[in-house]
Amino acid sequence: MEKKKRAGIIFYIRLILLIVCIIGIVVSSIWLIGYMKDRKGYDDSVKEAGDFVLIHEETVTIPVSSGDGEEKKEQYTFDGLDIDFESLCKKNPDIVGWIYIPGTDISYPIVQSDDNIHYLTRNAMGKKNDHGAIFMDCTNTFGFNDAKTVIYGHRMNDGTMFAQLLNYTSQQYYEAHKFGVIYTPYGNYLFVIIGGGETDAKKQTHAVYHTVSGDYKAHIEELLSESLFSTKVTFTGEEKTVMLSTCVRWNDSKRFFLLGVLIPFE
Repeated sequence: MEKKKRAGIIFYIRLILLIVCIIGIVVSSIWLIGYMKDRKGYDDSVKEAGDFVLIHEETVTIPVSSGDGEEKKEQYTFDGLDIDFESLCKKNPDIVGWIYIPGTDISYPIVQSDDNIHYLTRNAMGKKNDHGAIFMDCTNTFGFNDAKTVIYGHRMNDGTMFAQLLNYTSQQYYEAHKFGVIYTPYGNYLFVIIGGGETDAKKQTHAVYHTVSGDYKAHIEELLSESLFSTKVTFTGEEKTVMLSTCVRWNDSKRFFLLGVLIPFE
């Protein structure tokens, strides 16, 4: 009798384990199918946008401090982009520019809508997608004319969107990736990096400043005090800046930011 009871218990334990395994397989399969569908949507949008981009060799100079109070120039050659904004904006009129950091996979259209929610779940072509898009804060003015512009993007586990910003945790990585480029229909800018690191999401980190002021200068200096690396690029308080922002894995209370000064170039 005792053996039959024990056998019955073992049977039900095995049955429960089998059911749990089946449920796990079903849930995992559903998640995998959903992820593959979402990733395909991301890949399709990147390819669609890339059809309007040509690559050419570009040479730029970046002003840096020599350490003795004098300014010197560092020259870099990289694969620059020629973007057909006229055709690209016909695909989505919300496209306001393109951000590109040479030596990384960050090369995406920048969009802007009436709120900071819309493009969290839509790609740059305006289609539903969990990868979202790289988007400018809705309160920024068009054309990167503000003192401080804020640009957001997801940190995706597959390494896409702004995930690679989190590589800027070391001096070595910064030294190999000192600048980015922001292309717009009306002019192009070097995005010369001056700092980056983690910050509290509840702080006024993401405040937009439309004009240069003492408050603006203090705000940028506070951000720079949290930087995980040092640079030789001078910030006087008069330069326009752009802040790239993304989330930090496993910590919703933190954001990772990358801050740079804007320098127009042809």
